[in-house]
Amino acid sequence: MCSKTIQKNRKQSAEIQSNRCFYCNFPIWHQTNKQQFIQRYNLTPKQAKWLQCTAEHLTARCDGGDNRQENIVAACRYCNQKRHQYTAPPAPDAYRSLVTKRVSKNKWFPNSLAERLTSSHNSPHNKNVSN
Repeated sequence: MCSKTIQKNRKQSAEIQSNRCFYCNFPIWHQTNKQQFIQRYNLTPKQAKWLQCTAEHLTARCDGGDNRQENIVAACRYCNQKRHQYTAPPAPDAYRSLVTKRVSKNKWFPNSLAERLTSSHNSPHNKNVSN
């Protein structure tokens, strides 16, 4: 399958997830709304980059996963990159639990980014998203 399939499935997953990261539940943005996102959350372009929507394979392609919708969720760039820094990336549910705990203790994102997002009325703690 081509990258257009991944893009389509990423966008569909983001819509299903109310444009929030599968792992941290913070808002995410797409190529078409970067400036609007930066203004809404009063972020620098560098900070916003971490919240860019990426496609995350629940089962990695190297482990037999594919590009079907059921295997793709939307994740912010920060969560996606952090997950894949492990020698063996943790299972999605285990990683989501770890991220949720760290977010609740304000120990996930760099402080400046976390402060801007949690001071907003759009804090992830104000919106529950079922995935």
